[in-house]
Amino acid sequence: MDFLHHDLHTSPFKPLVSTNDPPSELEAKTVEEFLDDHLRELSKQDEEIARVSTLLHRLTNERLNLQQYITAHQAIVSSIRRFPTEILAEIFIQSLEDHYDVFDTKRGPWGLCHVCRRWRDVSRSSPALWASLSIESLHLQPQFRHADLPTILEDVLALTSNRKLNIRYSLKSVIICDRSLPDSYLPKTIWSNRGSNSWDILQLLFEILVRHSTRWKTAWLVIPFKLGSTLQTARGRLTSLVSIDFSPCNPLHYWSMCFNPESIDVLSTAPKLQSLTITPAPNTVALPHMPCSRLRYFAHTLYASVEDLSLLEHLTCPALEELSLDLCHFGDLEHILFDFDNRSGYPLRQLSIGLEYLGDVGGRFLNRLTPEEAEHNHALLSGLETFRIAIGDGQKETPKILNSLIHIIKARWGTGTSVGLRPLSMVIEKDNWSEFEVEDKLNFLRQFKEEGFNVSVKRNGKQEV
Repeated sequence: MDFLHHDLHTSPFKPLVSTNDPPSELEAKTVEEFLDDHLRELSKQDEEIARVSTLLHRLTNERLNLQQYITAHQAIVSSIRRFPTEILAEIFIQSLEDHYDVFDTKRGPWGLCHVCRRWRDVSRSSPALWASLSIESLHLQPQFRHADLPTILEDVLALTSNRKLNIRYSLKSVIICDRSLPDSYLPKTIWSNRGSNSWDILQLLFEILVRHSTRWKTAWLVIPFKLGSTLQTARGRLTSLVSIDFSPCNPLHYWSMCFNPESIDVLSTAPKLQSLTITPAPNTVALPHMPCSRLRYFAHTLYASVEDLSLLEHLTCPALEELSLDLCHFGDLEHILFDFDNRSGYPLRQLSIGLEYLGDVGGRFLNRLTPEEAEHNHALLSGLETFRIAIGDGQKETPKILNSLIHIIKARWGTGTSVGLRPLSMVIEKDNWSEFEVEDKLNFLRQFKEEGFNVSVKRNGKQEV
């Protein structure tokens, strides 16, 4: 249908349209007849628009219905529906996070089970999909569901078949109290009191995991001291364990408590253990000798004290490559490390130390890393290749620290060779020295960097070298 364009320039009443002159009686009558004809035409167009709009609405709905009908049938021949089970399972594995929440049945592998029967069957028949499990959000579980948690965990472990397990079990978000507290405090903080059914469930969950300890490959455990005794039942069963991070969960515990020696010594029966991170409480009492023949990485965290480092006195790690320590203060660290290095018979390659402040003892420790400053020209950790140190508060010690770094680099940098110290980094969280006051020492370090030595200095949040 051709579009009929109405142009005012062709109107028979153009002189009247373009002015405000009043029409004569004859002109007024003629205009009214003219308008009646056009109003009837306008009404017809409105009716046509309404008819076409109704037709468009019906056709739109019919098309939407047809599209949904086609889409539903296209799914029958979609490529993902015809994927081999093995490929679909691998896609599922690659799409999930490293660890899934065991008790979140709406996400992770549980969520895949809700899509369709085939996805459910593939998910439940893929042990690798369930083998990296996390129990860290127990504080989000409603009280009425607590009794169901052990059954859910048992189901998950059954789905893992005989796969090696990567587990994360943390009660850090769960406040456990041995004493009564005001009623106003309990709903906000307490998941369970010792002796309650809820505490029994927490203990049972850990016991269930320990029953499968022969399949542990990696473990990250944040548990109350009391549960340490449960770990003792894994002695001689940690045959697959490669890495473990073991620390106490004690927001309302007394710091005078600690894990039983047997709870830590059980790790000595893990023949494949390569990485150990442990956060003991103070006064870790004497331990039996712990040979860890394959251990490559060992870390003490959470401001360990000198007493905590007594654990190093009981370790023999001939394969150890990296040691990381987070300390309150240095204490007798240099002698502990010297004996540890000699006893293990394999030179330590990487050392990372974090502490609140350096002090005189820390200064002597840095001097021991410099051969000409060490007694009898025998430097501590002679095979060291990587050294990192982070100091919370430098205050008056910053120039002395920087000077020590310069001496260490001069003494240990094997210029033009593949041996000797390579990366060296230092972080001082805060001090009172301006860059101008330590500029000469920073320039020394910058020159080392220009010559190829990998040195890094960060001070007061600013990267200076």
